[in-house]
Amino acid sequence: IYEQVMPLRPEDRDLRNKAASAYSATGVILQGVGRLEQARTLLDKAVQLREALVKADPGSQEYRRDLIIVYANLVDVLG
Repeated sequence: IYEQVMPLRPEDRDLRNKAASAYSATGVILQGVGRLEQARTLLDKAVQLREALVKADPGSQEYRRDLIIVYANLVDVLG
């Protein structure tokens, strides 16, 4: 659903933040059940969104923290 709505609201940071959280959480779940390639795909999407959010608002501690978390999750998947 996020992929359909985000193009309609390109400046909505809250929407992108929620999408990144959903991708990240789903990626962690997929990692837990051994579906590493699918987990990596979703975590890559989360990284892209989180990096864009930090670029748009570099002073946001929330965005920066969430980016670090998704990087850590991606490292876990990559082994």
